[in-house]
Amino acid sequence: MGNAFSGKSQRNAMIAQNVAEEQRLAQQRAEIEQQQREADNAQAGAMQALLARDTNRLLRTFGSRSISSAGR
Repeated sequence: MGNAFSGKSQRNAMIAQNVAEEQRLAQQRAEIEQQQREADNAQAGAMQALLARDTNRLLRTFGSRSISSAGR
């Protein structure tokens, strides 16, 4: 009986260890996903800033009338 209990205890300990490892990995995945979202948002913001800068340069260089009539 002692051996069966010992085996069950070892099995339960291994299960607990696996659950803890899964939780740790899930936390790491969540942190990585959060960092990816933050990086994507930063990149989108930088791209919007560059687009605004380039649009302003075009407007200063060519004026809004020539740009709006270019599409016609």
